[in-house]
Amino acid sequence: MKILNKIISNINTGKKNQSKTITVSTTLDSKNNNNNRQKLFEHWCKKEKWLLFNEGIPLLYAVDPEKKNKIPDELVTKIEKLASHAKECVKNNLLPVINNDQSEKKWEVKPINLFSWATVSRVAMPDEFVSLMSFINLTVKQINNSDSNENTNSINHVNREITLGAAISILVNTPNSCRNANEHIDSISIVQEILKNEKHWFKDTERKLSEAEMVQLINEYLKFSKPLYLNKI
Repeated sequence: MKILNKIISNINTGKKNQSKTITVSTTLDSKNNNNNRQKLFEHWCKKEKWLLFNEGIPLLYAVDPEKKNKIPDELVTKIEKLASHAKECVKNNLLPVINNDQSEKKWEVKPINLFSWATVSRVAMPDEFVSLMSFINLTVKQINNSDSNENTNSINHVNREITLGAAISILVNTPNSCRNANEHIDSISIVQEILKNEKHWFKDTERKLSEAEMVQLINEYLKFSKPLYLNKI
């Protein structure tokens, strides 16, 4: 919710009534009320979820779910037709709803998911809604990618710690297994010893480092420490 509020707050915002009543609605004239439509969508896009049939579908046609006025028969027909299509898509897992175990009237949908579905279904949505949701969709993806990168970096850091810790333990406890045919400390031999008991060292942590990356990591520290010991000889 806070993220959506922040996203929308950074965006610059740019009745013809006929008979037949629908309980969710008021129609905003596309020519004279662009600013009102912008405010309508900004208000609703701050919400984390919508009732699919009583809020989401009407909003795709710039109908305000919080007001109850008359809308044209033609628009009522469009809303009912799209609602029927949405119902079939939910049943066929083409439109994700949050609580499909409840009655259809209570079905809830995330705005981004509804927008993606409407785009695929080629619904002629208002320009203000398309622009706003496209911006939100792009921004949320960037945030998610950033979080994913942070998680990856964190996992790699833990992998490096485990690898170096295991290398130290093996060097101290079984130094002979860490030497090659020339009796030199060998990073490849150390890594092979680590991988023999990978579950012991990594436990519940997924190993992301490849064997080659582990060898390179240990080599870096072996080379880094070598001058210290050569100076003492």
